[in-house]
Amino acid sequence: STGPLRTWYKKEIPLSSYAEKPILVNFYFDTVDDQNNNYLGWFLDNINVSYLGGYISGKVTDENQTPLSNTKIRLYKTDNYGYGIEETCFTDTQGNYRILIPSGTWNLVVSHIGYEVKTINNVEIKHNEEVSNINFTLQVSTDTTPPAKITEIYVSPSTSIVGGIVIQWLSTGDDEYQNNIFDGQVEVRYSSSPFDTYTTAAGRFLYQTDIASNTLYVTTLTGLKSAATYFMWLRISDEANNWSEFSQTFSTYAYYDTIPTGKIEDLTATYGEQVLLSWTSPGENLYEGKLDPGVFEIIYSSQQINLSDTTNCQKVYITTITTPGTLFKYNITGLIPYTNYYFAIRTQDKYENWSEYSPVKSVVASPYFCSFNKISSDSSIETFAVGDYNNDGYDDIVVATYYGPIKVYKNVNGIFTLVWTSVEQYQSSYYAIEWSDINNDGFLDIIIACDSLPLRVYLNMKNDSFTSIWSSSNNNKARTVATADVNNDGFLDILVGNYAEPVRLYLNDKNYKFSLVWSSTETLYTYRIITSDFDNDGYIDFVTSNSRRPNLALYHNNKNNTFSSVVKINPGSVYSGLNLFDYNNDGKIDIVVAPYNGKLRVYRNDGNNVFTQVFSSTETVKSYGLQCIDFNNDGYSDIIVSNYGLPLYLFINKNSGSFVNTAANISKSAYDVVSFDYDLDTDNDFFVLEGTEIKIYDSLQNIININTEPLPPTTGFMVVYTTNVFTFVWQTGSDLQTPNSGLFYNLRVGTSSQS
Repeated sequence: STGPLRTWYKKEIPLSSYAEKPILVNFYFDTVDDQNNNYLGWFLDNINVSYLGGYISGKVTDENQTPLSNTKIRLYKTDNYGYGIEETCFTDTQGNYRILIPSGTWNLVVSHIGYEVKTINNVEIKHNEEVSNINFTLQVSTDTTPPAKITEIYVSPSTSIVGGIVIQWLSTGDDEYQNNIFDGQVEVRYSSSPFDTYTTAAGRFLYQTDIASNTLYVTTLTGLKSAATYFMWLRISDEANNWSEFSQTFSTYAYYDTIPTGKIEDLTATYGEQVLLSWTSPGENLYEGKLDPGVFEIIYSSQQINLSDTTNCQKVYITTITTPGTLFKYNITGLIPYTNYYFAIRTQDKYENWSEYSPVKSVVASPYFCSFNKISSDSSIETFAVGDYNNDGYDDIVVATYYGPIKVYKNVNGIFTLVWTSVEQYQSSYYAIEWSDINNDGFLDIIIACDSLPLRVYLNMKNDSFTSIWSSSNNNKARTVATADVNNDGFLDILVGNYAEPVRLYLNDKNYKFSLVWSSTETLYTYRIITSDFDNDGYIDFVTSNSRRPNLALYHNNKNNTFSSVVKINPGSVYSGLNLFDYNNDGKIDIVVAPYNGKLRVYRNDGNNVFTQVFSSTETVKSYGLQCIDFNNDGYSDIIVSNYGLPLYLFINKNSGSFVNTAANISKSAYDVVSFDYDLDTDNDFFVLEGTEIKIYDSLQNIININTEPLPPTTGFMVVYTTNVFTFVWQTGSDLQTPNSGLFYNLRVGTSSQS
């Protein structure tokens, strides 16, 4: 600050944090000429009593009067309580030193490596005074006598520092045994090899210190490999850099941590991809301290685990740096689906201490899939259908895009390529699309039905292209379409399910045209329509799932191009998913339905148009589509359910009228799903409509369980003709996985042999 002369100023400086500590406080009062001419200092001891103090200053040069910088000035005395007090400072580049110390009588020792040590005793320091011009001239040392060899050495592992060794040694002295050493050095050489000597040992620890003669000192080596045995040699030097001989060889092992990490008690094993494990990490020592690093060892087996002998277990090691209480999750894959596995885990710290194994947990492994990218860059797919349009053995895909064209993707050895795009742009957001051979040429054609647009048929031109050949004269509010030979004339007809309109039947006129011949009397809100001969009378019936009552409706074929509603089921849910399968292999077609926000239900066909609910899921599904297929190749059809906002559900048929959801952990939200063997590797893969993109999930079931092709009937084949009706009779085929009653047959009829 600034102010008039001879004016008192007051500045309070908080020093309470320094109370009871031996801190020397120095205050400077600066004059306008910026010279520190006035000063006052005092010392606060451990009982908070102030001691007065002053300065001592001087200069150190060599015998040629050249200033010696970095020369150590050591002051020491004994206080009133019998404790030794020492203060130290070093000369600056001009050889000057100045130090503020408490009042009293001090001894000074001046040392510089390579020079003789100078000592002055009984220098009195008074309050508010400076003892100046305490100068020293150091001569180059002519001392050539080294300290004596250290012979008394005691070594042991450190009791507190992992990887540490404590060396206790009894000093000799300057000029062998006679005097104290100021600014001496201690060197320890060490090696973990018993074949090394002090000349070849790579480990070296060197430090500078004062060494009093005949005094016990402690030197600690750190950073060594814990539990390893080390061989060591020690020597000392005086201030003239005269080194003693190395001691004899001494050895011990480095301290190692024997406290293990904590036992993991909260391991859980749940369905994942394929099994999801989770746990919280322990600490370095039981449940305390950071693991840096640590290792988790996961062991697992399809057999019960014996924790005392884990030789036959699979093992996974995870190296990590973590703090206690951190949550970990890890997926175990490559497991056999639907197989019970056992899991345990333990932890190792950086000192190779293992914890106990956790309690053993078990879970059934879910199916395993590899996720592939979407089949195209098109992000506007509304719906799709699967079929082999070019008869190369690989199923292809046709898609309807949102307010856009139809597109066909050809499957070439599991790779999908866009080969055709329709000229027509469909200005609609609701589609139903189907592959079907409408002209019996052996090649699949395309049927497209839209909201508020005519029904349209595209003919397969057998060259990776399609041509529009017919459209209906009326519009439909279509949500679903199915084809079947309703009148048994050998040509496929079309059934269209509409929203807030009747179901309509278009009969195939066999000349690339279709005629509307029947509409249901009920106005339905249909999401799915599927055809089958439910009563085994030789004529195709159909069933619809609807968002309003009746939620499930079965229509019987009257054999005159009309249908009658014979079964209505109203469980009260909006049913959007529907499919047919013979879940119990009794030769009768059963029904499975999945609602949006309700329970999956299976209805058994008891004959005579009677359907009995045999299964209701505990899970709530949000489905727009489902498919029935023998996913695990055990001969029984399983159920795959798409869920909006949820992963796919895979309900495995347990052969007893019950189904278990394995939570396949595929997709996060799916509008529709189709399962087929797209790469012909003998297992069923998933094509999932996620939002407006189709993604492939390739199953690895083929490496686990192969379903062989069934053998066709070899005997008993007959054809009986009566009044324009052919009746075909044959013995059952056979299969290694599927019961004979669960086999289905394709029958081809032609006008010439092998046609």
